[in-house]
Amino acid sequence: MMKYFHKILKHPIKNLYKVEMYQPHRSLAQFNFSVDVPKRRATINNIEVYHKNQGIGSIVLRDIEEYVLKMYGVQKINLCAWQKTGNNEVLHFFKKNGYHIINENSTRYDDSITIYDLYKMEKST
Repeated sequence: MMKYFHKILKHPIKNLYKVEMYQPHRSLAQFNFSVDVPKRRATINNIEVYHKNQGIGSIVLRDIEEYVLKMYGVQKINLCAWQKTGNNEVLHFFKKNGYHIINENSTRYDDSITIYDLYKMEKST
């Protein structure tokens, strides 16, 4: 099993977290998540994995899921999957990790270089 560490920054008032995942001398990923305590729901934002196809993205998801379940009793986790138009790797990744699309109508985003399809996804804990 890969040994790794987390650096977690929490907003002092809100349940907003910024997390960096790393090994000594090597950044692995960074991600953000927030928790809506009354609704028992978490939202994952801006997952960025620096080394693809090594299982790091799945570890990130598992760590977030375990943390919000243990600390806040979260029942649902939401995210927005960004995927280059015509590609299905991102959706496949999230589906492999237990997420499902909650709105079949995707939205498009054009950053002037790449066009992305955006999908709202959800997972029950």
